[in-house]
Amino acid sequence: MTDLVIDTETNRKTFASYTGTGPLAFDFAYLDSADLYVKVDGVVLDSADWNDTPNVVDGGYDGGSITLTDSVTSATIEIGRDTRRLRGTQFGSGGATPRAIDEEFNRLVLITQDLSQDIAEVGAGEGGITEAPINRSDASQ
Repeated sequence: MTDLVIDTETNRKTFASYTGTGPLAFDFAYLDSADLYVKVDGVVLDSADWNDTPNVVDGGYDGGSITLTDSVTSATIEIGRDTRRLRGTQFGSGGATPRAIDEEFNRLVLITQDLSQDIAEVGAGEGGITEAPINRSDASQ
């Protein structure tokens, strides 16, 4: 069986001592503006305070740029991705289109990358992912 390899990709870009509004380029993949966040000096901006311009590829975006609505002076700006976990797929009653399948698969890969980076930042031994046991009354059958 062939392994599915998920490439490590940074999901954050930092600009130190930045003055202006942008555009501020980043090169990590994302699927939607709602998957991004922008921090100025450690404070998360409301999504109305910035605009993204994506580099469009099939099934998502391959980086892009952020433009702030208000100018900053000597600020540390962080652009990051935190892929939304959806409660359902995009598959409609007529079935899934190839583009919808591609985007759902890309979402799973990006979520895995986001979680992997978050766990690495917490540090070994301080956090992790554990598998929950199955507790079913018919488990012995």
